[in-house]
Amino acid sequence: MEKIILENSNMQMTYDTARGGFVSVKSPLDDYFADFVITPEEFPQYDVENSKWLGTIDGVVAVDGQKQLLEHIFKKEAASYTIDENKIRAVNTENGLSLTQTFEMKEDMLEWTICLENSGAKDIEVFELNLPLLMDQYFRNDNDFKYEHCVLRHTCITGSSSYLYWEKSSGSTPVLLMLPLGNTQLLNLEKEQEDKLFGSQFGDGYGYEGLVRAKLVTKTPAIDVPANTFVLAPSEKKVFQIGFTFLKDVEQIPNVLEEKEQIALCAVPGIVGPITTNFMIMTKPAEAIVSLDDPADEILETTIKNGWKVSTVRFGGYGRRKVSVNSAEKTAHYCFFVTEAVQTMIDEHAAFVAENHFETDENDPCYHALLMWDMTNKRRINSTFNPYFEDWWTGGSDDPGLASGLFLAEKNVYRPQEKELRVLNSFVEDFIIERLTEQPGWRVHRMVPWYVMFEPWAGRGADDVWRAFNYVHVINIMRDMYLIQKRNQLSYLRESTQYLKMAYEYTKAMFNYWMFPDGVGASEYGNMGEMTLPLYLAQDLESEGFIQEAAEMNAIFDKKAHFFASENFPFGSEMVYDSTAFEAVYGYGKRIHSEHVMAAAAKASFANRGKQPVWYLYNTDVRGGGDTEWNTSYMTQLGAYPLLDYALDEGHVKEDWILSYYGAFLSGWLIYNSGGYWNAEHENHGATGWITMGKWINDTDARVFTEADKKKMWMPYVNGCVSLSGEAGLGFFGALRTACSIVMDHSVLGRIGLGCTVSKEGSEEVISLHDGLGMRFYHVPQRLKIQIDAGEIKEIRISDNEVTILVDVWGCDGAEISFMSIPEEGKKQQLLYKLAANKGENVCVKVKKELLAIK
Repeated sequence: MEKIILENSNMQMTYDTARGGFVSVKSPLDDYFADFVITPEEFPQYDVENSKWLGTIDGVVAVDGQKQLLEHIFKKEAASYTIDENKIRAVNTENGLSLTQTFEMKEDMLEWTICLENSGAKDIEVFELNLPLLMDQYFRNDNDFKYEHCVLRHTCITGSSSYLYWEKSSGSTPVLLMLPLGNTQLLNLEKEQEDKLFGSQFGDGYGYEGLVRAKLVTKTPAIDVPANTFVLAPSEKKVFQIGFTFLKDVEQIPNVLEEKEQIALCAVPGIVGPITTNFMIMTKPAEAIVSLDDPADEILETTIKNGWKVSTVRFGGYGRRKVSVNSAEKTAHYCFFVTEAVQTMIDEHAAFVAENHFETDENDPCYHALLMWDMTNKRRINSTFNPYFEDWWTGGSDDPGLASGLFLAEKNVYRPQEKELRVLNSFVEDFIIERLTEQPGWRVHRMVPWYVMFEPWAGRGADDVWRAFNYVHVINIMRDMYLIQKRNQLSYLRESTQYLKMAYEYTKAMFNYWMFPDGVGASEYGNMGEMTLPLYLAQDLESEGFIQEAAEMNAIFDKKAHFFASENFPFGSEMVYDSTAFEAVYGYGKRIHSEHVMAAAAKASFANRGKQPVWYLYNTDVRGGGDTEWNTSYMTQLGAYPLLDYALDEGHVKEDWILSYYGAFLSGWLIYNSGGYWNAEHENHGATGWITMGKWINDTDARVFTEADKKKMWMPYVNGCVSLSGEAGLGFFGALRTACSIVMDHSVLGRIGLGCTVSKEGSEEVISLHDGLGMRFYHVPQRLKIQIDAGEIKEIRISDNEVTILVDVWGCDGAEISFMSIPEEGKKQQLLYKLAANKGENVCVKVKKELLAIK
């Protein structure tokens, strides 16, 4: 009787009575028939006496006043089993406490019923009741295994109507959903911190977040509700129910929640957004009551649409904003996050970087670098102040050192400001060219002063110039300087093509030297921000007459693109699993029109980011450490580029992909210090954090460093946000690269605007852009894209016969306005019409629709 199979049309689960849990969870919907749980055959190290297979329970109770662990009370070998058709009943009684578990495979899901009963004569206190989840999120350097057998968990803890789901990192179906049934709640999810076997596992070629526990009963809920510990009187019992089911996609989750009489919530434009926008919060059941916690927040309107209650909400403050939804005896607790207006964040952060990240001490080795900012200590991290473990944080290079300059350069491509440009000029001339770059050879160092590498690097002549990412950042900065000067012709900058030629030289160096990992970091790995190389650099060189240089670049980029096309999952990283390659790989696929590469990158990016309504997890990226660790990284925004381009520029129009892109675009701004939410000191007005950390999301460990402190500190964090600027500029760079307004027809809400407002004036549709740049616009129903290369689109009016655009043009030679198609699937995007507009404010451009017909 050791192994029993429970199955229905979409699930096959194997329960092992000797091990006391499920050792296999598969789905016939899965072409690979992959296990979603860690199995004893694949991972024998977890096949121990105190095993944690799915279906086991642990926790803390007090019997006769003495606290005991449930796993010490209930031994798996003492359980008695009753087996019926597609049903297992396990009973374990010890010390006056009885645990009865029933696993029943229904037509649509496995129902797991847990009954705790006091079979003794004294009260029993229950302090913790946990469900260990030993799922197969154990990554290793086997790409097929990593992307088709490993699964990413996405967590939604809201009390009632909580859920978790697991999705393959490739984006392939199916999705495994876990949800509480009836009045059962999940109140927290915590990672194993003490047991080394079941804790995090990271090493050469492997990585695992570690065991997590979903908490049915806890003294420390993750949401703002009381602890739900309880006392069982003699003969009293408490019942909990959990369901598991496989789904074809994540879009089915709200339907399952509704079918199981749980609360479902979705929102447009997302769970994070600017204070200037209305949030359209959709809830089921439609009769559920939506309540706001803060009197400054307001429900402007409530309607019923397509079976959903739609509450139009305007939040009145920054940061976390609480929303509760009550239906019958259930209350689900949600948290939104409100930022400043996107344009405000872009402009204020750029000004802050120029003023505060800029190293002005001539004695600092990184003179005129743009260094990392520390909100807690209200100062730059530099050679004279670094209370943290990592010495290279003072070196001005790598992602934390170059990210701020990258953002500042990209911002000034779109909205140039003289003070910022003069800082950029000094940054490029005095730091990048004079200090960071080694000549001859255009070698970009990992820090200043240059660092002599330890073995095994030194013997390869790599020194500290082995990191391809650093070259990409410098290349992007140089190309941005080329664009800035080409459009503005400023006397204090170099001639524009000099920057372009330097971008070429740095690119050639990157592909000529040994690059981490394994010497092929440039030729076989996608490096964040690298879309510039395959999509723009060679074309720019050719347009400026550098024909030989363009040919060299084309040969390099084509070779790399075809390498990616030869791989099933070409998303390698310096980490065993990472989200950093999606944007770059997609760019190489787009270069050679490889549907395989583009689709794979877009699917992987979509699957990587959670769709659950949790403020720091909604469409933010997941790394190898899972969603308890490194959240809201720069890849939240930068890695969303494939979603936008594949859906709208390549014509694979999907509502959920568009919403996922826009949710990511907005979510990435939550680390910015909106309204002083992360730090209210005036010195930090315009500053940003680095990331959020799920395991610390309600905790703070940030203190001012004094000279008396001798021990170096780990990352400082406030309510889960790391209060250093770190790599944030990379994400903001990605946001600027894709910032746009979108008009679409939503399946519930009808005609909506993302990053814009949409209204009717007579027969005209009027769109006002508020996406932060106002340079790119998509109208999905009209299959139309409009963009300007040097200016801002303020308003668009669309009638039956004409498109009217009101723009501010600030390029010294005017601006080019392009009209392109949103193609049908399988078709190529077309340039429909192009015109030049002279420099000036409130320039009105009218185009007859007959000129915009798709050919």
